[in-house]
Amino acid sequence: LIFDDWACGVLLKDIAELYQNISKPPSSETFRTGYYKLLLTEQKKIVAEKAKIEWSDENDKDFHFYVSPSGIAVLNTVKGKWGPIKFMMAFDNQGKVKDIMVLELTERRGRPIKDRKLLDQYIGKSAADPIKLNKDIKGIAGATISSRQMSDGVRKMVNIYELFYKK
Repeated sequence: LIFDDWACGVLLKDIAELYQNISKPPSSETFRTGYYKLLLTEQKKIVAEKAKIEWSDENDKDFHFYVSPSGIAVLNTVKGKWGPIKFMMAFDNQGKVKDIMVLELTERRGRPIKDRKLLDQYIGKSAADPIKLNKDIKGIAGATISSRQMSDGVRKMVNIYELFYKK
């Protein structure tokens, strides 16, 4: 796969548009593969230990990956203070975050987590980075729980990416 900034941005925009208009199936030119990955108990232990997270029975059942000529993206959900936060991330071939966007959230005070001010801090991060609130990620005032959950979710997903795709 060949990755570049423009292609990963296009990938996330295509997927976000698809997600918003779910009644329209993706064309074969848009996505080569969209599939779910289920983690085995041992894989969950490995990721939980590396990412320093706890699994959510509600949100961590499966992970939806999209593979296209321009990259790999994954759809995931974390628990915010007031409800689920659904987000999507695109990765480059080194397992670094190329882009991230929040697709849905029900937060009352945590709405600013969908803004680039927080999301841009994740770009370039990989499993080698702490991706921890108040370490390498500056949270949003008034949205500490949502900011922490997003950071935990990103840290989890870069470790899952590393488990499945990094060579």
